[in-house]
Amino acid sequence: MNLGKLNDWLQFLGMLGVIASLMFVGYQIKQTDDIASSEGIVDSNEMSREFDTLIIENADVWGRGCLGEELSQTDHIVYTRLLKEWFLYKQAAYIRAMADGNEIEVTTQAYTVANTLHRFPAVALLITEGIAIQNTPRTEIAAVFGADIQKAMEALAINEPDPDFSPIYCGL
Repeated sequence: MNLGKLNDWLQFLGMLGVIASLMFVGYQIKQTDDIASSEGIVDSNEMSREFDTLIIENADVWGRGCLGEELSQTDHIVYTRLLKEWFLYKQAAYIRAMADGNEIEVTTQAYTVANTLHRFPAVALLITEGIAIQNTPRTEIAAVFGADIQKAMEALAINEPDPDFSPIYCGL
């Protein structure tokens, strides 16, 4: 075998090595993304459980607050805090869906908030006046979330001018 052919084979083997290395790095990146996505799902489920627990523990306050009934000062504080947690939970779900490119979930989260604001004027009042969402992050994506909610509310006002105010739907 002459030196030229040996050089060609060594270059070929070197290229195969580079290709194999790149494939391995790609596989590692995919695994890292899969792990991060799984951790996001676990975090989301944990947030959901925590919020559900808060609502269950304060179901009476949540239901009366959604219907706009008179609340004691303590109950009003509890309800406002629950509403803030609900809004932040929905916003986090919206942001996750945006990051994942899941347009259906993006729309679902915006419409869920819009439905609650449309059907429960007491909730809408606290949210629109900013009482329940003071100190929430004011980011560009939060502005997009707000715009999507507004679009959904405009559609709901046309399609459902006389909404159902059943407290079982509040926040769902």
